[in-house]
Amino acid sequence: MDECLNCLDNDTCILCDVGYQIDSTNNHCKPCSIGCLNCDPDIGCFGCNLTANFILNDTNTKCICEEGYTLASDNTCQTVCGDEIFMPNFEGCDDGNINNGDGCSSTCIPETDWSCSNR
Repeated sequence: MDECLNCLDNDTCILCDVGYQIDSTNNHCKPCSIGCLNCDPDIGCFGCNLTANFILNDTNTKCICEEGYTLASDNTCQTVCGDEIFMPNFEGCDDGNINNGDGCSSTCIPETDWSCSNR
């Protein structure tokens, strides 16, 4: 029970580490949903990992990737090349498609001999 911060005994946790919640079936800590740092079994998530680009959904119950990002197979929020949302820390350009030869490559890198005014 490494995720347990405060135990009554070796098998009963009363306070879990960030990103975990107490499982009412066995009083052990279980992970919150993806991207969630603070959660409660009754209300769901109430604190997302903002530094990893997660935000609360419209019903304030789970974390989703913020606009311009998508949930990747490794459960991280990653930028989406070709969505026309320019993410300057991750993309050199984003023209709304993934076509080569139009100034912004399929990997969102400005192509040779092109200059981008709006990125």
